[in-house]
Amino acid sequence: MSLVTTEQEILASMEAAFVNGSRSHLKTIDSLPGEFDEETVREMISEAPALYILFLGGKRRTENKLAIESQWAAYAVTSHAGSNKTRRHGDGREIGSYEVLERALPA
Repeated sequence: MSLVTTEQEILASMEAAFVNGSRSHLKTIDSLPGEFDEETVREMISEAPALYILFLGGKRRTENKLAIESQWAAYAVTSHAGSNKTRRHGDGREIGSYEVLERALPA
């Protein structure tokens, strides 16, 4: 499977994990470029609550030199006006980063 296909399937499974009826618990689910800067982080925060995935690379498989064991990172972004604890745990209005990861990782 190509990296493009893998990324698309990860994003599709993330989107399915956050839909409740016709509404998503996240404003944005997307991928990030390999390198990102302060402007990218500002954009991520402006799209909160959000989940971003990033391809980290991978090690070549010994049995197939054209394949790799890919590694991916997930960034949960929340922006509650309250404390750090509220951003992690959420509140009645918006999902917290822990719940984002708890839904994303099994998917």
